[in-house]
Amino acid sequence: MRPWTRVHAPATIGNLGPGFDTLGAAVRGAGDEVHARTVGPRGVRVLQVLGVGAAGIPLDPTRNTASVAAAAVLEVIGSPRGLELRVLKGLPPGSGLGSSAASAAAGAVAAARALGERLPAEVLVACATRGEQAASGAWFADNTAAAVCGGVVLVASHEPLRLVRLGVIPGLAVALATPRTPLETRTSRSVLPAEVPLADVVHNMARTAQLVAAFARRDPRLLRGALEDRVAEPARAPLVPGFYQVKEAALSSGALGASLSGAGPTVFALCMGVSAARRAAGAMRAAFALAGVESDERAAPLAASGARVLGP
Repeated sequence: MRPWTRVHAPATIGNLGPGFDTLGAAVRGAGDEVHARTVGPRGVRVLQVLGVGAAGIPLDPTRNTASVAAAAVLEVIGSPRGLELRVLKGLPPGSGLGSSAASAAAGAVAAARALGERLPAEVLVACATRGEQAASGAWFADNTAAAVCGGVVLVASHEPLRLVRLGVIPGLAVALATPRTPLETRTSRSVLPAEVPLADVVHNMARTAQLVAAFARRDPRLLRGALEDRVAEPARAPLVPGFYQVKEAALSSGALGASLSGAGPTVFALCMGVSAARRAAGAMRAAFALAGVESDERAAPLAASGARVLGP
């Protein structure tokens, strides 16, 4: 029996405030693992799913994000071989931390490595996004791009897929407060407005450009005000009790900016230094508690690298 190829992919923050479906950032620390090995019969089998929220993750290879991504890799390279997968969840589904994207990214990278292929980042992200789509019902690559590539990534185009790696700002850290009640991405996307006022479009374009400039120039001063989102955040805020109080608590603690992480319900804040991020995370958790919401807090640097092979 061939050895297992083990791959870890990190948590991610989708959108980064105004950059809806175009900006994503990887967070160091917790993530998902996928173990893959080649087998004789063509196709992909999911042998087991373990870890956080594993009971809700399907073994059906047409619905599991990791196996859909791995199957996409098989399709791209035209391999006659098959794959067996094991999925270890470190990220709770419905948290807004890119749980499905982490599994999909790890699944794509593990499949390619197990098959002895080194595929370009755009191909791996496209395969991973097929997996993400199986969970969310929509095609967006901000989380999968960050999970595969690491750092902050701009999805400059979906068709064809074009990525711009912006990296990280040295010393920048993120504070996270995650309510213990999950929020499905499908639900969060369903409340988005079908039409947006032109003034709000212009506002979000300007703030997204400001974010890109901040990371391109490695200038954290440009992050102040850059996370202000007038499109997705106002529509999704009612789905997260206490959101505006939590956001204000982060800003009052000294954070450079704060917003919903992806589809929510996690709230994130960007801070200079992990100690500042710890203060912001504690303030956000306390604000959630005042709103009657239990949450978990975390502070970590952004992750400069994405999915990585752990072995063999």
